[in-house]
Amino acid sequence: MLIHDPDSIFRFEEHDVVVLAPVYEELDKLKSRGNGVGWACNLVFQRLERLISEGNYDKVKEDDGHTWTVIRLPKQDGRLILHDHEEDAKVYADHYLLKWVAAHEKAILVTKDRPLRIRAMKRDIHVEDYTNDRVHELYTGFCELVVDADLIETFYLNQKLPLASVPTETDLYENQFVQLTSALNPKQTALAIVKKQHLLLSEPLPEMKIKPRSRDQHLAFSMLVDPQIPMVTISGDAGTGKTLLAMTVGDHFVRLGKFHSMLITRPMVGMGKDIGALPGEKEEKMRPWISPFVDNLKTLYLKEGEFASSKDLLERFTDKGRVEIEALTYVRGRTWENQFIIVDEAQNLTPHEMKAILTRVGRNSKIVLIGDPTDNQIDHPFLTPQSNGLVYAVERMKTSALAAHLHFSRVERSPLVQDIVRLL
Repeated sequence: MLIHDPDSIFRFEEHDVVVLAPVYEELDKLKSRGNGVGWACNLVFQRLERLISEGNYDKVKEDDGHTWTVIRLPKQDGRLILHDHEEDAKVYADHYLLKWVAAHEKAILVTKDRPLRIRAMKRDIHVEDYTNDRVHELYTGFCELVVDADLIETFYLNQKLPLASVPTETDLYENQFVQLTSALNPKQTALAIVKKQHLLLSEPLPEMKIKPRSRDQHLAFSMLVDPQIPMVTISGDAGTGKTLLAMTVGDHFVRLGKFHSMLITRPMVGMGKDIGALPGEKEEKMRPWISPFVDNLKTLYLKEGEFASSKDLLERFTDKGRVEIEALTYVRGRTWENQFIIVDEAQNLTPHEMKAILTRVGRNSKIVLIGDPTDNQIDHPFLTPQSNGLVYAVERMKTSALAAHLHFSRVERSPLVQDIVRLL
C-alpha cells in the first residue's frame, strides 16, 4: 500500500495509522531498487522524516518490549502515525502482522497483497484493500442525448448550442463529446464537443496518412489535433487503433514543425526484467518493449511494397530525431518540452507513478496516455481495473479544461480480433 501510494498514510481521515516493524524493514530493503518501487519507498521515508523533524513525536516503551514512535499529524485532531520498532523480532513478517492485528480488536489490516489478505480472512481478521484511489465507474468521455429534431437543426445552423439549451440530467465536462440524437428519427444525429459552456461542431480533420474508420477514431483524432488540449487519454480493447492514431498525429505535427520530436515510451512490466538488467545501449534494451511502436512505424512511414527490418526502421527515424525512445525508469527530474509524448500501456502504472510522469510535461508539449484498463491487460501485481494509473488520471482530470478522454468500444484490427475480444 505504501509503495502503491506513498501518501496513503495521510488518507485515513479519522483513523490512526500503525506502521509495524516488518513493513518498515521491507521498505528499507527495497529502497535501493532502481525503479518506481525504490523511489516510492524513499518517498515514504521522506514523509516520516519530515513529520519527525517538525517535533511532533514521542517515544513510548511498552511492557511487551515494543518501542513506539508516536507522530502527531499536524492540523488533525486525535490522529497519529505509530511506528513500531520491533528490533528483536525474528518472526516471519506476515505472521507478525496478522498476530498483531488479531490482538487489537479495533485494528484493520490494509494491504495490496492479495495472498496476505486471504490468510487474514481465513483467520477472521479484519482486512481491506486500499481503495482511496479506486475508480468505480470509468468516465468514457462520450455521452448521447436524445433531443428534439429542431434542436439538431439549430445546432447545424449556428454550429454551436449553449449548454443551458440542451436537456440533460447528467454533468457534462469540458472537452466531452456529445452525440445529439433526434427523438423521432434515431438516424438524425449530430456530433459535438463541450467547450466553455457550449456544444461546438468539431473542426475538420487535417489530411493525414491514416484515416478514421469509425466514430470513435474520428473523435479521437479531433482531440489529438486540438492545440487547446495538452493532455489526452484513450482507453479501449486491444486492436481499437489507439496507438496508431496517436503516432499518426504525433508524426503529422513533427513534420509540420509544431513539435521537435515524438517521444514514445511504456512501463517496463510483463517481461520480468528491468532495463538495467539487459545488455546493450538504451535503444537496444528498449527494443523488446517498443515492438508495438515499430509495427506502427511501418504503417506510417513505409510505402506500399517497401520493406525494412524493425532495427533499420527504428534507427532511420531515431537518427533523424523525429522519434525518441525513453524508458520511464529515467523520467524523474526531466522536463519534456516541445514534444509529442505517447505513453502506451498506461494501465500498468500506479497512480503515484502516473502523477510523476504527468508532472514532467513542459511548455508546448502534448502527452497522450493509452491503455486497456481491463484484467487481461494489467501485468502489475497490485493494480486492478479500478485502481491503475490510467483510470486514476482519467477520473481526476475529467474536470480539467486542459484534458480530454475517450473510451473506444469497437475493435478495428480485424474481424477475427473483434470476435476474440467479444467471445474470449
